Amino acid sequence: MAGKFKPLKISGEVSLSLEDILGKCIAILGIRGSGKTNTAAVLVEELLDQRVPVAIVDIDGEYWGLKEKYEILSVGRGNNVDIEVGVEHAPVIAEICLNKGLPIILDMSNFLSGEMYRFLLGYTKKLWDLSGKIRRPYFLVLEEAHEFVPQGIRTDVKEYFSKIALRGRKRGLGLIMVSQRSAKVEKDVLTQAEVLFLHKVVHPADLRVYKELIPLPPKEIEELVPSLRVGECIFYFRGLAKKIYIRSRKTYHAGYTPVLLKMFTPKLKSVSKEIIKLLKEVTCLLYTSPSPRDLSTS
Repeated sequence: MAGKFKPLKISGEVSLSLEDILGKCIAILGIRGSGKTNTAAVLVEELLDQRVPVAIVDIDGEYWGLKEKYEILSVGRGNNVDIEVGVEHAPVIAEICLNKGLPIILDMSNFLSGEMYRFLLGYTKKLWDLSGKIRRPYFLVLEEAHEFVPQGIRTDVKEYFSKIALRGRKRGLGLIMVSQRSAKVEKDVLTQAEVLFLHKVVHPADLRVYKELIPLPPKEIEELVPSLRVGECIFYFRGLAKKIYIRSRKTYHAGYTPVLLKMFTPKLKSVSKEIIKLLKEVTCLLYTSPSPRDLSTS
């Protein structure tokens, strides 16, 4: 079975296949500017190259650059969405995406905090319920994971993300958690991550988490982690930890730090007209009907 999958081209220093990560919980940790968002984008590019659908919870509206090379739907409220949607649309969007194997960016950048949580609750609940029947590979990418899977705080949204992280494999669900504050992510979830990309951190609490996660001498971690350069990380998988350098993403990075020079804006791929039409029909129906139609056989 392993021969069916191509290697993931994330780094020249490690060999990782699609089979290695399908249905797994993956953690990408590190301070702002350490390269963790690039690592997440590289993983997404590799998944899309092998036709594995992903849903990206995009808090800051930074992932639309993926549309430079990939046909990926963007919904929510932001400057670069294909369709603007509301909280009430979350379950039916999850249903369409899972049924059709459709990659999607959930642009939450212009949602109010309460709206964002309600949207993600509707999306993850529907995803969890349907995945038990459909059982196909599907990845969720969760930026700012510490806000949705917080240490020591119980919420409905956290419950569903935790289910996906801990028990999603049999349903085909995988979770990629991205966070700049590893100490604030629920430890019971974080310690179950089977694949780790640990970028630079400096806060003692975050260093303590790294010491709990990887089998290296604490002194070595204290010396190695703060010295990691942008793009470098400690890669952990199957009991082995190794310093590697993650390749640069192939697609436009919309989350760059603004400078005075004029920036290049890429030409973006369009989503199929059929998908856009379907989403528009569904969202209109939801505005006019108290019970959206079942699209499971569409």
